[in-house]
Amino acid sequence: MSPLAESSTQTLDIPKGQSCKFLKSGKVLKKRTYRSYFEIIFNILRNATDGKIISVIARESNLSHYPAKNYVQWLQANGLVEVRREPLNKTQSYAVISTTTAGIEFIETFEKLCSMLQNTEPAIIEQI
Repeated sequence: MSPLAESSTQTLDIPKGQSCKFLKSGKVLKKRTYRSYFEIIFNILRNATDGKIISVIARESNLSHYPAKNYVQWLQANGLVEVRREPLNKTQSYAVISTTTAGIEFIETFEKLCSMLQNTEPAIIEQI
């Protein structure tokens, strides 16, 4: 068997729901699994508890600027965050986003739900 054939018969343990990309060097890059909307909202709310600007929230939530801005607008419309203007100088100001009490309740509820479901597998119902 050629050395090339031997190296191509390697098996990888890749968790279900993840994909990978093979590089020319033979290394494997694993892609992250997709986050649900609830996980993204949870990350934004958790990162905004101290009051931060949108660029910091986007970076800490691992989002680009415009999706983060859209999520924050949706969260503000639903009362989970508040946006207040802080003066920068005489002519400029910046928006500080902070989590409301309803947003903190969402964080606590989501954490409880995740801890309840952490080590459980969904039951498979067999069809008759």
